[in-house]
This record gives sequence, C-alpha cells and structure tokens, in this order.
Amino acid sequence: MNKTSLVEELPIGIYLAMTEDGKYIRNQYGDFLNIPAEKGDLKKVSELLDAARRYGVENPSVEFVSGSYRIDDDEYKEQVQRMAAGLMPDKNDINNLIDEAHKSQ
Repeated sequence: MNKTSLVEELPIGIYLAMTEDGKYIRNQYGDFLNIPAEKGDLKKVSELLDAARRYGVENPSVEFVSGSYRIDDDEYKEQVQRMAAGLMPDKNDINNLIDEAHKSQ
C-alpha cells in the first residue's frame, strides 16, 4: 500500500481563513484572507477568525500552510517571468538557493 503524507518544512508560514464548507475566504480583489504566523500562534489565529467574521463568515476556520509567505504584485510578476524563463519561480526557495550555490562553484 502506497501512503502519502505531508511533511512540514518549517514551523512558520501563513494561516488561511476558510468558510464552514472549506472554501478559502477572498476579498474583492481575489486575495486570500490570511495572516503570517508561527504554527500554533493562537493570538494570530484569533485575529484571523475575527477578521473572517467581519467579512460576514459564520463559523470560520483556519488552515496552516507551512513555509508560505505573502508576496506583493511586483514579486508575483517576477515569479511569473522566472517560471516562463524555465527558472524556479521563487528565487528564495531552498532548492533554488542550493542550485544557485552549485552553479557558482
């Protein structure tokens, strides 16, 4: 039997807010309602849940995404360009940093 399991990279990341039926909450621009935090940071979770309620969501929940972080529009455009050029989109990805180090040797 082949089992797959998620391996968390880091204890830091972002929490995403979700509706009761498991859909991610987005604002009018399509951005996800989220907060950067360490895993288990109940204060940050509480802040995110309060924000979700202000958006009119009853009984919101959260999901932690290990190793993720917010990016702005400019960084997003840069990642799209890097991907189109055949590069690792996130120049700060650990695998990209290792590859760049090997190339420079």
